[in-house]
Amino acid sequence: KIVLFFSLLISVVFLYLSEISAIYIFNNARLSNAFAFAVPMIILLSLIQFHAEAIRGYKKIAHYFIINGISTSFVTALLLSLNIDHIWSNYVYIDIYVIAQCATVVLAIIIWLKDSKILNHTLKNTISTKKLFESSFPIMIAGSMTLIMGSMDKIMLSIFKSETDVGIYAIALKLSLL
Repeated sequence: KIVLFFSLLISVVFLYLSEISAIYIFNNARLSNAFAFAVPMIILLSLIQFHAEAIRGYKKIAHYFIINGISTSFVTALLLSLNIDHIWSNYVYIDIYVIAQCATVVLAIIIWLKDSKILNHTLKNTISTKKLFESSFPIMIAGSMTLIMGSMDKIMLSIFKSETDVGIYAIALKLSLL
């Protein structure tokens, strides 16, 4: 409930700021549609990460890797191989990625329900929401800062350069890391 609430809240804020950030930060009004269209990804990625980490907590590492990396790539590659561009919107790659993430969320929930056996048990000891926030807030801040720092180069470059330059840089960076 908490993950879903905060991901919805962040999605609404991001949706509201999509046009403002596209125009005033990135100087490209066309990006506002892509930003707004990508908002569901916040919710989907939050649910995927939540379920993947819960599954990892049950020491089901193979299931964790299926959810956290393999399934999205597999569904994306499958949809791209179908070559049905004409039925998608103008943002075909975002469409495909959203569908792949939806499939991964469904898979993650199914695996989590199976691995946790939560439907077969009643909860005896629960942790208070206050204690949960106290223990997880520092980890959330650290994770958020890591995410921001990991993307800051592309964000800054996109402010000053074109999408083509950012795309070339992103690919060159991945190749150099490889």
